[in-house]
Amino acid sequence: MKYNIESNDVLSQIKELTKKFNSIKRYIHIKNVESLAVELAERFDVSPEEVSIAAYGHDLMRGLKDCEYMEYCRLYNYHPSKIEINRPILLHGKISAMYLNSKFDISPSCYNAIYWHVSGHINLDLTGKIIVVSDFCEIGRTHEEATIFRDEAFQNLEKVYLKVIKSKIEWALKKNRPIIPESIEVWNSNSWED
Repeated sequence: MKYNIESNDVLSQIKELTKKFNSIKRYIHIKNVESLAVELAERFDVSPEEVSIAAYGHDLMRGLKDCEYMEYCRLYNYHPSKIEINRPILLHGKISAMYLNSKFDISPSCYNAIYWHVSGHINLDLTGKIIVVSDFCEIGRTHEEATIFRDEAFQNLEKVYLKVIKSKIEWALKKNRPIIPESIEVWNSNSWED
């Protein structure tokens, strides 16, 4: 039986907030993430409702100005890292998670998926990994890795999750940007095969 997003009141409210806070282009990306995330959830026996909430919430606050991220940090008593202070856009997942949790008391799984989707985290559950992968590989993403990883994700989500983290690290290096410590931790936690 197909999952119906409209049957969940909290999810419907989050969907409306996502429309309100984002451009049409960003909203289309979010819908694409949700679509892939639900497909992956069904493949890996994860709650489609959980991944839908996380998908609609992951970029909720993506469009804020730098000063607004800092205002939300003060509001939620969050102390940003030096990297986050220098690049406030990196806070959008954390601020989105804190905002949604203050309004709806979302599940820990959804909270963590939203909170850590930018960097990944060594303790992410399948919902979180699905969001990280779906954000990177949704159908609107046109880079070559997106298509390859999208297909591979249905076979081996864990492996693709690590490939996405590696790609994020490589992108940061190419762009001369800082590497988020949690991404390094995820990469280093890989059980290396000789």
